[in-house]
Amino acid sequence: MDFFDKQLKKAFPKSICVFSIEDCKLIFEMYFDLYKYYTGHEHPPIKTEKLIAMLDNIDGDGLFDAECYPELIRSYFETPFRNCDRNICHFMSGKIRELRFYETCY
Repeated sequence: MDFFDKQLKKAFPKSICVFSIEDCKLIFEMYFDLYKYYTGHEHPPIKTEKLIAMLDNIDGDGLFDAECYPELIRSYFETPFRNCDRNICHFMSGKIRELRFYETCY
């Protein structure tokens, strides 16, 4: 996690993230912990450019707040997907979070 902490500290100021860096760190740490639990191995490194893009859209245009992420992440890992490596890039893409939101938090 030390590498990711440094990467987050570098990426965060370059993003337009509306959450605090502390909230973002908790969200990513929870995701990585559950990834390891479900897959049996560490999450692969994320390119800094990808991390900045995720931070830029972490609130889903105002749909999500930091407090709903634990349930979104748990729901994501409990949802069956075909041919999915469970990478955080998949979780943050398209309508994945939005669908989990409507299933769990709405």
